[in-house]
Amino acid sequence: MHGQRGTHKKLAVVTACLLTVLFVVGCSTIDKVKSFFASSRTSEAQAEQTRSRVQQFFSNVRPARGNPDSHYLLGRYYFERERYSEAVVEFRKAAAIKPDFVLAYNGMGACYDHLKEFAKARDAYLAALEIDPKAAYVHNNLGYSHYMQKEFTAAIDEFRKAIELDQGNARFHANLAIAYVGVEQYAVAAKEFELGGHTEMARQYAARAEQPDKAAQRDVAEITLLPSTETLLPSKDVAIEISNGNGINSMARQMGEYLKRKGFNVVRYTNAESFENNATRVYYQKDALGTTRALQSALPEIQEMNEVAKLDRPRLKVKMVMGRDLIAYKEKLAGGR
Repeated sequence: MHGQRGTHKKLAVVTACLLTVLFVVGCSTIDKVKSFFASSRTSEAQAEQTRSRVQQFFSNVRPARGNPDSHYLLGRYYFERERYSEAVVEFRKAAAIKPDFVLAYNGMGACYDHLKEFAKARDAYLAALEIDPKAAYVHNNLGYSHYMQKEFTAAIDEFRKAIELDQGNARFHANLAIAYVGVEQYAVAAKEFELGGHTEMARQYAARAEQPDKAAQRDVAEITLLPSTETLLPSKDVAIEISNGNGINSMARQMGEYLKRKGFNVVRYTNAESFENNATRVYYQKDALGTTRALQSALPEIQEMNEVAKLDRPRLKVKMVMGRDLIAYKEKLAGGR
């Protein structure tokens, strides 16, 4: 009995750590929402009910003026301190000012999940996916939301979509594994745990697949998940170059120090060919997508992300060309906030 309790405790800890709400820096019009749900595979009655709910959700986000990034950053500040109701207000303001701000809607969804307002969370995630259907982290978050409601099959579907879009993401594989545990498909769960880098969990569930313990599994399925406020984490193995493309003296190095404090491996500073870059751009190799997403999360402004086969130096995997859009944040970078 003691060993069984220990196993359950270990799984609870792993579940809490792995099944996190991804928070990444990046709604559409009601007509787009109608189009989205018209092509849905749900029944017409379900589609109409959902359409009506999401239309109401959009109608409550009224146009406004201001800086959307400021509201978004304040929303993240509140979110990271578990002040979810206050965070929602700021994310809504950001989306009202910038209607295609995918990450503001993603932020709303994450907050509503924490507040156990799952219908609103779902609407927010669907709004984000209407704008960017290939946002893997939003599919992951929607899967997480389904899992919290013990809708394991729907969770599996969303986690698989996330993996199709970002195949190398170990966290998505681990999340999918946990969802398969929920439907007692232990052999598949074992494979996904292995792909997620959790060898011991893979071994345990491979053994359980051979000799399933149904009583124990019922306890596992009833575990209450504790979502964390963890953000995407950069990899120490991914070397980053920062290139000054806005002409502000020493700003590339200042940006590098800011990112180093956040755990990024900045190894090189250069000047861009031109100082006339208005928008910040990031070039990355495919195997550095996770760190690139983390870079998105750490910065208020990245307008373009470009996957490249290879950068001009063997060691580099990510190159950021700073634009004028970051000048407004110079003081914040200096302060490390």
